This record gives sequence, C-alpha cells and structure tokens, in this order.
Amino acid sequence: MNEADPPRALAEFGDYSLRALELCESARQELVIYDHDFEMSGLESRAGNAALEALCVRSRANHGIRILVRSPRFIERDCPRLQRLLQQFGHRIIVKVVRKGDASSDQPFIVDDNANYVLRFHHDGPRGKAQRSDSLVASRLIAQFETMWMNATNGPNGARLGL
Repeated sequence: MNEADPPRALAEFGDYSLRALELCESARQELVIYDHDFEMSGLESRAGNAALEALCVRSRANHGIRILVRSPRFIERDCPRLQRLLQQFGHRIIVKVVRKGDASSDQPFIVDDNANYVLRFHHDGPRGKAQRSDSLVASRLIAQFETMWMNATNGPNGARLGL
C-alpha cells in the first residue's frame, strides 16, 4: 500500500491476511485488531508472528498491540506462536474477549497507528477493503474498538496451566 493508493478491494481471505501482515509491518507503536476468532487474520503464520514480535520490540506503548475477539477458542487451541508472544511480551500485547450479548460489529478490522486499516465486511466472508491514511474511517473503527474494549473480559494471556 503506498501513499496515493485508493481503497483496495479484498476478494479472498488471502487478501485480508496479506494486508493484515502489511499493517503489522508498517505499525510503529500501536495496532488494534478486532476479529471473530483471529483465525482468518493470518497472523498466527510464521510471517505474521514475526511481524507482531517485531512490533512488540519496537513499540514503547504499554499494550501497543490489542486484540479483541468474540471467541478465544482458536487462540487457546491453535495459536502457540501468539501464546508465546503473550507470555514473553505481556506488557506489549493483550487479548480480550467481547462480552456475551454485546451487540458489537460483525466487521473484523485492523488499524495501525498511522490511520491505515483493513476490514472485512462480515466475519463469515472474505470481501472487504484496505485503505492507507484514512483518518476519518480509522477514527470511527478505533472508537468502535474502544467501546467494545471497555466492556470486554480478559482473554488468553499465554500463561501455562500447571496440569
């Protein structure tokens, strides 16, 4: 995504994952992620994990990466890389779960600190858009995120269970 790009249409889940990775790589301090379960973000991949880890290292923001999901099951069962990051960088990355009954959006999105964002129109489908430097839409998405975040409960934190 370069400076003069118009919004990019997303037609496949791979498009969303690619744009999500680009946002992780371009973010300097903060990244907010809202997703149904984190599965279609592609950020549990090796490249996604490396980008998240690099952001944890370069960010000076407390909880500079905030992830909000409707269901934590995928993260708990199938995200060992993210679990490791949560354990290692708990001061930089945090996961919360939307409270049951919260009438929040079905549009997964990711916004970085530069007002770049990627969003899918519905969590069941791949269609969406990616936009660079659109502070108006990015502000709306962040406000939506903050509203859900205030009422969310703590999610997976990378702690190992002593079973």
